[in-house]
Amino acid sequence: HSGWNFFATSDLKYDDLLVRVAYDIWSFDIDFGMKLYFPELDLVLAEVPRTDARLDKFVFNPQHSIEIFHNRFTYGAEYVLNYYKSDLLVDPSQSEHRLGVYVQDEFDLQALIESAGGSFPPMTVTAGLRFDYNSITEHAFSPRAALVYVPIQNHSLRLGYARAFLKPTFFETSLIINLDDPNNLGFESLSMASPDLKNETIDSLEFGYSGNFLDNRLVLKLDLAYNWYRNKIWFNYDPDAMNYRTVGPLSVPDLNGPGFNFINHESGFDGHNVELQIIVRPTDRSRLFVNVGYRQIFDMGTKEFASDESVWHLAAGGDLNLAKGWTASVRAFYTSSYIISIRGPGGALDDQVTQTIPDWWFLNARVAWSLSKQPYELTVGLEAFNLLNFRFREFGGISQPNEPDFGGEMLGRRITLFLHGEM
Repeated sequence: HSGWNFFATSDLKYDDLLVRVAYDIWSFDIDFGMKLYFPELDLVLAEVPRTDARLDKFVFNPQHSIEIFHNRFTYGAEYVLNYYKSDLLVDPSQSEHRLGVYVQDEFDLQALIESAGGSFPPMTVTAGLRFDYNSITEHAFSPRAALVYVPIQNHSLRLGYARAFLKPTFFETSLIINLDDPNNLGFESLSMASPDLKNETIDSLEFGYSGNFLDNRLVLKLDLAYNWYRNKIWFNYDPDAMNYRTVGPLSVPDLNGPGFNFINHESGFDGHNVELQIIVRPTDRSRLFVNVGYRQIFDMGTKEFASDESVWHLAAGGDLNLAKGWTASVRAFYTSSYIISIRGPGGALDDQVTQTIPDWWFLNARVAWSLSKQPYELTVGLEAFNLLNFRFREFGGISQPNEPDFGGEMLGRRITLFLHGEM
C-alpha cells in the first residue's frame, strides 16, 4: 500500500585502501491479499493478514591492494547485517549475519618471463578465492581463474572459470508467519521455513574475444559460456506427500507438514549462452550500440530444454553529447516469449496454470542538462520509460476483480522529471 526507503553510502579511499560503508532501510505497509484456499472443499483455510514491515541492512566492506613484483594482490572482507521486523512473523524481530573474506592475485606473465631473460606475448593470469559464512545458511567457497591473452595490439582473448552461489533467502529458510483463521479451523500460523536448504550454485566456463578497429571507432565483443546450475530452489506443493487433519466432519491438508515447503532441485540444469556486442562511435560526441544475447537451459532430469527461460534478448541504443552540457540518449529492448507455470487464482493450493509470456519490447529515452563547477555538479532532465506505451509483462500473474495482480501485466508509459546533485 505504501512505503519509504532510505539509503546512504560512504567511501573512504586512501592510496590502494578502499573502505565502503552502506546503510539501507525499507519500511512499508503491505497487504498480500493471499488466501490459502482449498478448492476440493471450496473452503478458505486461512488468510495472510495485512502488516507493517521493516528491513534494515548494514554493509561494511574494506579492501586493499598491493603491488608485489609483477603481481597485484587484492584482499578484503564484507560484513552484512540484515534485520527483519514485522508483526506478521511469529518471532517479530530476526537478524541474519553474513561475513565474506576474499583474496585475488593478478600477475603479468609476460613481465615475469621477460624479467628472467625470456620472451613472451602479453598475457595476464588472475586467480581468486572467496569464503562466505552465514548465520542461517551453509557456508560457501567461490574460486575463480582467468587468462587474458593479447595476440596482437587491440585484440584480446579471455578464458575463464568461476563458481558463484546464491544463498537461500530469509523467506525460504526462516519464514514462520501468523495467519488469520476466518473459519476457525486451527490454522493460526504457517511455517514455510526450510533451514536445511543448500546454496544454489553455478559453475561457468567462459571464452571471450574483444577487438578494437578503426582507431577505436568500432568495438566488437563476443562471449561464449557453458554453465552448470545445481541445487536450484523451488516451492514444492505435493498433495500426495501432505498430512491431513480432521476438523469436525472435514479433512483438510496440514500446511505445516511435508509437501508444502521449499526444496532443492535434485538433478540440476546445464546451459549455454552467447553474447555479441557491437559499439560504433561515428563522431567524438556520439555512440551507437547493439547487444544480442542467446541463452538455452537444459533440464538434466527431463533431458529437455527448459521452456521457462527467454531464449533471445536484444538491446540497441545511442548517446549524443550536445553543446553546452546537453545530452540525449535512447534505448530499445526486446525479449522473446517463454512459458511458465503458476498456481491458479485460488491461491497456493490451487492447480497449476500454464501461461505463455509473450515477447515484448519497449523504448526508453532521456534528455538531460548538466552544470559542472568543481567540486559541484548539477543535472536536470526528463526520462521516459516505455515511451510508445507498449503492453508487456515480465512475470506470470492472474488478474482478479478487486484483488492484487501479483506479477501481472505492467501497463503505461512513465515520464520522470529528475534532479541530481553531486559534491
